[in-house]
Amino acid sequence: MCNLASQYFLQITEARCVMRRYTITLLFITLFILSCVCCTSSNGTPVKPEDDTGGAGGANLPIDSVDGLTFLFIHHSTGEGFLIEGGMWDMLEDAGLEVHSRTYDDGWVGDNTDPEHFPVTFTEHYDDMVTWELSSGEQYDFVAFKSCFPASSIESDAMLEDYKDYYRTVRDVVRQHPETLFIPFSTPPLVPEYTEPADSARAREFANWLTGEYDDDDANLVAFDLFDILAGDNPSSGDYNCLRYEYQADPYDSHPNELANETVAEEFTSWLVGEVEG
Repeated sequence: MCNLASQYFLQITEARCVMRRYTITLLFITLFILSCVCCTSSNGTPVKPEDDTGGAGGANLPIDSVDGLTFLFIHHSTGEGFLIEGGMWDMLEDAGLEVHSRTYDDGWVGDNTDPEHFPVTFTEHYDDMVTWELSSGEQYDFVAFKSCFPASSIESDAMLEDYKDYYRTVRDVVRQHPETLFIPFSTPPLVPEYTEPADSARAREFANWLTGEYDDDDANLVAFDLFDILAGDNPSSGDYNCLRYEYQADPYDSHPNELANETVAEEFTSWLVGEVEG
């Protein structure tokens, strides 16, 4: 998936830069003869891609960083912990990203983040999602989205299959918009007090599916395994497939503690930069 995401960003960066700086004639000369262009703005930062061909082209250009790209995170309270207490917002900005957060009271997209809501978000609120808070004509380079920990209460195999269907609908929409890299997070785990072993096992199964089979062939859809970072992996431990003991602030509260938030912030920032830069 690293190679797919890297190639995807290299392609759209080339296409957008060329469209902004040269004529259509020079675009084709650059793509098919030179095959490598270094694109920077007047102040030395990468020019944001502009791809009227839907991200196609096949060029494989090196880029140095995510500097100057835009990032939207759709989340609720757990995500707020990653951004603020964990320092993920600052880390992403330090990497060069322009960071935006969408959460409670930010319209349909911010208020509705359960798995069953995402098909509606992507089919009925897509334009609002990818342009929110940006200047006219701009779209996000990255859109990351996650449900909160109650979504890890997967109470039946039928419910698990419903989750997969919701995300397949999202994938169908994403495939039509290669100009943006979409990052679904697997669900954050619950504390043992608020789940059953079979339910938490299904949450693990969903995370494995989301980060495996689900995004296997899609260059602009790369899942981040939040569940695996936060959940215990020892079958003989009481926190197996649940929020790890060391990440619990309270045995009756599934919000990750400060250590967990910092861990996720560091892991995600490193992972995202690696996906883009290779």
